[in-house]
Amino acid sequence: MVYRNYSQDELEAQFVLDGVPCLDELFEERLKRSIRSRSRFEALLDVPYGTHHEQTLDVFFDKTVERSGLAQVFIHGGFWHTLDAKTFSFVADGFCEDGTVVIVIDYPMFPAADFPMIVDSCKQAVQWVYDHRSELGIDPTNISISGNSAGGHLVTLLMDRLWPLGKNLPANVISTGCAISGLYDLEPVRQSTKNEILCLSKEDVRIFSPIHNIPIMAGELLFAVGANETKEFLLQQLEMNESWSDSGLKSLATVVPNRNHVDIVMDEFANSGSEVNQMVKNLMTGGHD
Repeated sequence: MVYRNYSQDELEAQFVLDGVPCLDELFEERLKRSIRSRSRFEALLDVPYGTHHEQTLDVFFDKTVERSGLAQVFIHGGFWHTLDAKTFSFVADGFCEDGTVVIVIDYPMFPAADFPMIVDSCKQAVQWVYDHRSELGIDPTNISISGNSAGGHLVTLLMDRLWPLGKNLPANVISTGCAISGLYDLEPVRQSTKNEILCLSKEDVRIFSPIHNIPIMAGELLFAVGANETKEFLLQQLEMNESWSDSGLKSLATVVPNRNHVDIVMDEFANSGSEVNQMVKNLMTGGHD
């Protein structure tokens, strides 16, 4: 037995998508939606926010509606080593029609990068959004972040209100966040074959697991996971939300019925009017301070 008394095979099964029905069709639909979104909305693509060739972001807005001043910064998943921002252009569908500016970021990934570089890249992207707030029509008190899977992990780390001070940013530069199907304890990842690419040490787990690094100050955070996801994703959200709220930080959590690791982003987060989408919008308009 290994982590949580899983057998090794049971542990490996926590981090694969074999149980997702019609997976190839979902992936195809995800790409089609993203292509449509890049045509449907005004899109500024591959904008550099740093010097590394993978430090780019895509900006989306609906030029037919008045800007609301809100910004939604999305960090994509892929176990920190696959996928890219273009795969997730479709998240603009859930927000741009309301006048929100959506920013989907790319970042350097394993094995060429490591967690310090990945986390700092996400911080640089937030700084870019803040620095360009005037030209994008963004209220600097209304920048929210979100992400799925590995992106949910990164969102949770970025919610800490101490790091912006080191970059001469307001502590509350990130007003609220949404972590979807996140990985908050990296120890089971370290003990799985995923670590053949990530090469995480026990020290990496300690430093970069959100569950071990609850911030002193943070904006309100929504945790969302699909009821049809694996046991480990469900348990990690439960434990992370408890640790967050037990530390006196504001959080909400939802387990969405009949959703899995893929369609919770497509049909909940990016679907205007769905439960998760509405919860995120409620936070964006009333959860900041």
